[in-house]
Amino acid sequence: RYEIYIQVERIGGAVEPEPLPPTQPPTQPPTQPQLDSKVAQQWLRCLYLDLLSREPDQGGLNGWLDLMNRGTSRDKVAEGFLGSPEYCNIVANSLYNQLLDRESDPGGLEYWSNLLRNGKPIQECIIGFCESAEYKSKHPVPNEFVRSLYNRLLGRAPEEGAVENHPIHSGMSTIDTVRGFLVSEEYA
Repeated sequence: RYEIYIQVERIGGAVEPEPLPPTQPPTQPPTQPQLDSKVAQQWLRCLYLDLLSREPDQGGLNGWLDLMNRGTSRDKVAEGFLGSPEYCNIVANSLYNQLLDRESDPGGLEYWSNLLRNGKPIQECIIGFCESAEYKSKHPVPNEFVRSLYNRLLGRAPEEGAVENHPIHSGMSTIDTVRGFLVSEEYA
């Protein structure tokens, strides 16, 4: 219990100091709830399987559990997975396969993985792949280019007349064409 006194002066003289009401000592900041290790391990295993397509290695699992035990949020852990070299390599490789029908080359893999690790949105990487000379030589503008976007980004053939009547025939750029597919409700 603490008591604090203040001196109050009134016009015409001093007054006896009055004690303030007692205060409690400062409380400690709330402690982090105890992490349920079993639940955290299951959640981490799901991240490994969903994002890295593999079982967790014991060292990696222990490292993530230690961070979570010290208060790292699940959001931050997920961001760590999404920004990891392993995950970014997987994404870059999948873009090569999906868009260029081939495996990545070492220089290209490093380039796209670094962009992803440094925060480049995957949609911007897709635009980069589709703007490449390699992509455009395999899918000439306009008709084959648009048809390829339906197949590769939406996973389906275009409906009748969609390719021939696409705004690319009226001057829409290939970048805006790709972007249009990427922001469509069907792609999302």
